[in-house]
Amino acid sequence: MSDNNKNVTIINLPLEDIQVLHRIKPYLEKSFESHDLYEIYIFLNGNAKYYIEENIYELVPGDVLLIPPGDMHRIDMQNQARDYERIIFYIRIEYLKLLETTACPLIEKLDEIAKQNHLIHFEKDDFDELIGQLNKLMTITAGDDFGKELLIRSYSTNIVISFIQNVLSNKNHSKQGQKTDLISKVITYINDHINEDLGLDFLAQTFYISKYHLLRKFKNHTHSTIYEYIVSKRIINAKRLLREGYTAIEASKLCGFKDYPNFYKAFVSRTGITPKEYKTLCK
Repeated sequence: MSDNNKNVTIINLPLEDIQVLHRIKPYLEKSFESHDLYEIYIFLNGNAKYYIEENIYELVPGDVLLIPPGDMHRIDMQNQARDYERIIFYIRIEYLKLLETTACPLIEKLDEIAKQNHLIHFEKDDFDELIGQLNKLMTITAGDDFGKELLIRSYSTNIVISFIQNVLSNKNHSKQGQKTDLISKVITYINDHINEDLGLDFLAQTFYISKYHLLRKFKNHTHSTIYEYIVSKRIINAKRLLREGYTAIEASKLCGFKDYPNFYKAFVSRTGITPKEYKTLCK
């Protein structure tokens, strides 16, 4: 298949260990994207659906999404004329490793939460407290006061721990995402067999649907092609393996690429850097 029309975005590691963004204006719809960071997404106002892998979430104010590294996601604005307000907190895996301890495994807890459900609806007091913490962190990162680095570390740690505690307290309830029966099953199947030989003909036969209808339904959900989704998920897995210490050749084989040149080309075209450069960034 041709690799000329990529419509899945894999976002590279930013220079910052953390980022806090407060956005109001809507933006054009995007196809599925992923990144190497943990994202805590706070929905304040608007009318939107959020797609994460096979799940669809109808957002209301007070909703908080947790999106771990590698999970494909996109926003679907239901009304482009209306303000769409959100606060987004990004934190790098490597930075989280510096913050956590053996007794307080932040990454493990975040992964457990995301595996159960991506969306938690916060009670008003907890929601307001989270927003207050993030606003304070934005003020600190924008300034140049004495102790800035330690303050950023302190507030970032507090935000992550408070988020985990709020979820584990059961006071704030998780919301199950909607699923489109066919495409949810297709995405789940692809993710469970991502290292295997997956082709359009095979998937159409497996799910008893014509190739045309499968492509159309998949495109409606992801704004991406099946081919691009598969290749992007393989690159995501390869990046994880590279972070864990595997060589590029080992990662390419374990992720389902038939040969290293195709893996190398796909990796560079989607990340803008070579596998070796990526390993260096992650050290």
